[in-house]
Amino acid sequence: MAKRSSSTPLYELIMRREASGRHEPEPEPVAEGAAPSRWLSGGRVVRVPVGYILLSSAAVMVLLIGSYLLGATRAEESTRAEYERFLASGLPPTGMPAQDPLEIEGETRPGETHRVLATPAPDLGPGVAAEPAAARPPDAEASAEDELLRDPREAGLYYYVLAETREEGALRMARFCLANGLDACVLPRHNDRFHRVIALPGVPVRDESDIEVRRLRQRVLAVGEAWRREHPGERDFSEAYLIP
Repeated sequence: MAKRSSSTPLYELIMRREASGRHEPEPEPVAEGAAPSRWLSGGRVVRVPVGYILLSSAAVMVLLIGSYLLGATRAEESTRAEYERFLASGLPPTGMPAQDPLEIEGETRPGETHRVLATPAPDLGPGVAAEPAAARPPDAEASAEDELLRDPREAGLYYYVLAETREEGALRMARFCLANGLDACVLPRHNDRFHRVIALPGVPVRDESDIEVRRLRQRVLAVGEAWRREHPGERDFSEAYLIP
C-alpha cells in the first residue's frame, strides 16, 4: 500500500498565491565588480548639539572683546607715556623745536595779538647802551620752586587736578599757570616719580553745576587752551577733575 506524501501539493501552492494577489518582485542581479557611485549615494549627516554651537559662539565673542580691550588699554598707556614724556622734556612732537613760553614770540598769525611774555629792555635813548637785566639769584629761584611745591590745601575743599606728570614738567606747567593768572601748586603722588598740578583756590562743593565751581572751571579751561596753543602737541585742561 502506497504511503501518502506529507508535503503540500504544487497546485495548492499556486492557488494560494493567486488568491492572495501579491506578487513580490524578484531582486535584480547585481553585476559583479560594479561598485555603487559615491556621487549618487546619499551624503552623511553630522549632527552637532546646539549647546556646542552656543558655547563656541560665546567663546569667540569673549576672545573678540578681550582683544579689543587689550588693544585699547595698550593704546591708552602708550598715549599717556608719550604725553608725560613731552611734558617732562618740553619737546613737542613731530620734530618741532621746543619753544620756551617765557621768550618773546616774534611771529603772530593774522588776527592774533602779539603777546610779549619776557620783559623788554628799556629804551635809554640814542648812544646809550642798555644794561643787561639782572639775573635772578639762585636763592630766589629755589624759594619760588619751594613755593610751588608747598601744599596749601584746606580740609573740606575740593581742588582741580590739571595733569599728572614728572616733577620737571609739572613745575613748568604750574609756572605757566601762574604767569596766566591761575594759581597752582605741585604735589607729589604716593611715589616721587609723578606729581600733580593742582589749581587753586579750592571750592566747597564737588558739584560742577555750582556757580563757583563753574567760574573756576572756566578759568582752568581758558588757561589750558593757552597752554595747548603755546605748546604744540600737548593737551589742554579739559580733562581736569576735582579731588578733596
